[in-house]
Amino acid sequence: MKSEMQDTDDLRCSIMSAVDSGQISLRQLSLKLGKNPGYFHHFINSERKHLNEYDAWRVRQVLTTGETPDIFVKDTVMDAEIIIDEREKTHGDADKTFRLAGSLTTEMLMAKDGRDIMPHEFALINIQHKIARIVCGNFHPDHWDDIIGYALLGKEQHKKASEGE
Repeated sequence: MKSEMQDTDDLRCSIMSAVDSGQISLRQLSLKLGKNPGYFHHFINSERKHLNEYDAWRVRQVLTTGETPDIFVKDTVMDAEIIIDEREKTHGDADKTFRLAGSLTTEMLMAKDGRDIMPHEFALINIQHKIARIVCGNFHPDHWDDIIGYALLGKEQHKKASEGE
């Protein structure tokens, strides 16, 4: 019987072989299985990282059949597409929204001259994202309510930072 370490090493080799042969990329594998795009990159490059038994089985299924072994991920992707279509009605075109939010955030970061982002400044980034949604989308009261929430949280964090906590 193989040890967990041998099984993990074999799985790493199988994944790398599939990547090297062009069968699949690590990003494609991650997305097929509903994982963060960097999930398998981290798995391949970390000796201590291992997959649970279920995820290991799912990887083997994708590598041997090319298909996602469970309906959950397929349904999740379909659900995500439906959600994206719905959100576009209130948030506007994602590309325009992200570009505007990115521009606002870039300006803020440039003004910081390389200093780390403080917690209250991250609240500002979230507010900038909400502003971009308001500008690019249709009226949705949650955006305005979220700005109020982020502003209050940011104010609290800024106060703590200025008091040296």
